[in-house]
Amino acid sequence: MKYLHTLLALCAVVLFSACNDLVDFDKNMDHNYGAELEKGLYSSQYNVNSKYEYNLVVTENAKGEPTVYSYRVGKPGTSDSAVVRTTFVSEEVAYDAKTGVLSAKASTSYYEVESDLYLCKLQNGNLIYELNYDVKKDKATMAKSSATPTVEGKWQAANADSSVVYNFFLSAANAEGAGAAIVSKNGGADEVGTYTTAHGTTTVTVGAATYTLAFNGKFQLVATTDAETLVLDRVVSDPEPEQFLPIFGGVYTCNMFGMQFEAVLYQSDKYPENFIISPYMYSQKPMYFTMNADGSLVVEKQETGLYYDAKEGKVYGQEVPGGYQIYVSDGVTYSGTASPLSVYDQSKGVFNFALIWHIDQGYFNEAPEVDTFQLTEELSNKKEPSFMKVQKLDKPFSFDKKLPLFKK
Repeated sequence: MKYLHTLLALCAVVLFSACNDLVDFDKNMDHNYGAELEKGLYSSQYNVNSKYEYNLVVTENAKGEPTVYSYRVGKPGTSDSAVVRTTFVSEEVAYDAKTGVLSAKASTSYYEVESDLYLCKLQNGNLIYELNYDVKKDKATMAKSSATPTVEGKWQAANADSSVVYNFFLSAANAEGAGAAIVSKNGGADEVGTYTTAHGTTTVTVGAATYTLAFNGKFQLVATTDAETLVLDRVVSDPEPEQFLPIFGGVYTCNMFGMQFEAVLYQSDKYPENFIISPYMYSQKPMYFTMNADGSLVVEKQETGLYYDAKEGKVYGQEVPGGYQIYVSDGVTYSGTASPLSVYDQSKGVFNFALIWHIDQGYFNEAPEVDTFQLTEELSNKKEPSFMKVQKLDKPFSFDKKLPLFKK
């Protein structure tokens, strides 16, 4: 056996406003976080998904409008090591100086879905970063960085009268700061050249043309030629769809509600550390998780398809009027502390998920409940791409006990 490697905007503002309910924060005082977030580069200091370093640039676009964009860099030892991907470029930005919360939207992103980005400015100047896309999210605590943002990736600019639209693509640079450059005008043929970066300035040479690129005081990337000066706008990286291949059948045991069901384990064809289990509980979406090199598992907030009736204190296997969707997260992700790890036991072929069951208003178990997925059958059709069907358990849900809710 081989080694198995969306908050609504209003809810988000409420949630992120709460992140400033910290020590020494007096609710009765009139706090003001400044008219805008300080422009610059912010980089992750801590994130629950240890595969990437997340970076955020607060700047202005070529029109002088506030904009933010984010990019991730794969950490050493991962399948994405040193790879830069621009994941989000804002189309709308709103900032509340009273709460220190910035919200941004984009109709698409690297993840090919409408995405929302939220930033919460803390009293110490750091940021809580959250990028929501579909049922997943990138989360990190960020600090202002003295480094210069990367120029690697895709950029676009127009001349003064917009008669010429430039598209730039700068590939990954080598150890000497040199890489390949591609420039096109008005959608015409690509011109291939090179670029070098030294002392904060990037020189792009394509044919007879030379472009000098540098970040200005507003953290805009400015390209200068003999004829004109251009402000480049960041463009999201091209999507790279991943398919999930069925690799094992197994039995999922949910100890929280005393139930078992058969399911299939799928592995990403692009990122071998990404897995899903389907069907998962009463959700129409699979359970998504990642596995680190040491066998530890990361389960970020997942829908279960179960709903909690706060008045009755009961759980139902379908949506109920006034009910709250129940989610699961692994204990470390949910609490940010060293809870018992979720791990894969290779010797027994079993995944152990140490989960916290929760709604947005609180949680149901103070200590993680361990669910298991026992592998039972290696599937023979690994190499055949499989479209994940929308499916959920069709067995009746029966749980008559009342669940106490612990407030956050």
